[in-house]
Amino acid sequence: MISLSDALDAFIKKVYDQVHKQAYSSLELLLREGPPGNQKQPEETDLQQWFCSLNIEDQEKILKIAKMAVKLTVFNFLVLLDNKMSGQPIQERISDFGLYVHTYGSNVDRFSYNPDESIRLNKSYSVNGDLHEAYDFEINITDDA
Repeated sequence: MISLSDALDAFIKKVYDQVHKQAYSSLELLLREGPPGNQKQPEETDLQQWFCSLNIEDQEKILKIAKMAVKLTVFNFLVLLDNKMSGQPIQERISDFGLYVHTYGSNVDRFSYNPDESIRLNKSYSVNGDLHEAYDFEINITDDA
């Protein structure tokens, strides 16, 4: 059996590595090298040209703003999943968002949604159950910003 702590750690690390870092890296790449592909969006090309026209100090400030925007976006999304925003997901119904990790005995079980185990990650009504706090802790110990 997987523990809640292990499941939460794995989720937060995935969010940090595959959402937080990738969003920032993609934006930095766009600003430094321009949009990828053959069909470049004029707005993205204009932003890249503007960014490259800035001095190095101003470019670094823009990248710090980008990093802050990524952090705040992910953080606020996790606050929403933690049910810490006003109102309920379904109006006039007692409701909340639930985020679960499932384990399976086989891929057949996974593709038929037949889990061996199901663990709720956002237990925000209990002590140490907030995803946004776990994310904030993760970025404070691993992020260089």
